[in-house]
Amino acid sequence: MKYSLWKDYLGNQLAARCCILSRDTDVAIKDRTINQSINQSINQSINQSINQSINSNSSLTASLKKSIKNLYLFIINSTNTFRISLALTITALSLCISCTISTGAGEDGFGFEPDDFIVTFNSNGGTPVDPISASLFSTISPPTPPKKGYVFLGWHKDATCPPTCTDEWDFDNDIVIGNITLHAKWGGFAVGSLKVGDTGPGGGKVFYVSLDGFTMTDTGATCHYLEAAPSDSGIAQWGAYGTSTPGITVISSNPPTSVELANTIGRGRRDTQLIVAHLNNNSETGCAAQLCAAATFGGYNDWFLPSLGELHELYTSGIIPSSILYYWSSSEYGSSYAWTQSFSDGGKYGYDKTSNTGGVRAIRAF
Repeated sequence: MKYSLWKDYLGNQLAARCCILSRDTDVAIKDRTINQSINQSINQSINQSINQSINSNSSLTASLKKSIKNLYLFIINSTNTFRISLALTITALSLCISCTISTGAGEDGFGFEPDDFIVTFNSNGGTPVDPISASLFSTISPPTPPKKGYVFLGWHKDATCPPTCTDEWDFDNDIVIGNITLHAKWGGFAVGSLKVGDTGPGGGKVFYVSLDGFTMTDTGATCHYLEAAPSDSGIAQWGAYGTSTPGITVISSNPPTSVELANTIGRGRRDTQLIVAHLNNNSETGCAAQLCAAATFGGYNDWFLPSLGELHELYTSGIIPSSILYYWSSSEYGSSYAWTQSFSDGGKYGYDKTSNTGGVRAIRAF
């Protein structure tokens, strides 16, 4: 394609798409002077690209990619930043596809070098998080900073966070389109602000409080509270009779020691995940761990079958009234038995996984 045709095509495409996209947004570019400024910048940038290519005998493609980069930087620093940058981002992407602009080594299709942008994290009192470099249109991984006494509730784009934290960064779908600072949001449950018997976030009752915190073995996160679901999830078998669940907590002492019970606090969620996977592989349904994993209370879906130590704490808290039921734990006693907690005499018993049924009460950690 001749240089003049490249110029006309790219200039018209950039100008038209940018204006159409901005016009269709709720923060439209209605000021003619802004439109003119953008169009002038487009024309100047394309002219420079063509002239540089002709004068230096350099690759037209490389010049065009540089042109797109300059246009992008121009627009994200202009009025109505978000809408205009979105418009040109989509425009540049469309051009890259329609014009089949090739990508040079070490560059993306827009003339940006990899890791051109910096994502900065404001921990808002939490442990500092180092900035990371990111490429245009890339996603980033979510760091989780600890803050003693608080619950981490995600990274937000709002510069006013806190107290106003409404625009949370979606690490699965949000992409980097420029330098950005993300702000940590912290929950209102400082350590010591809740006590046993208080209502938890999921609408159930808090039955265990650890000021020092305990580690969740599935994620490594530190939690300080255990909350029981507001009601039972039913009566069910444990399932998987005659087979040991790979990786699960096994307590072989009978009766279990206080050390063994304490060591299982924080293990219930991971054990539940392992049990559910094992049951699914065996085509079993409606078992205790599956009922807990499917539970939804208070808008939360992170409920799990408690380990024997966690279930012991639930019993001693008095949150659940004395009952004839034996409640299942997520801890095994062997390939054919799993541990239960009596809510009548306080004893702990190994029950046959399939010939016995037991009560099911889900819990969650935060």
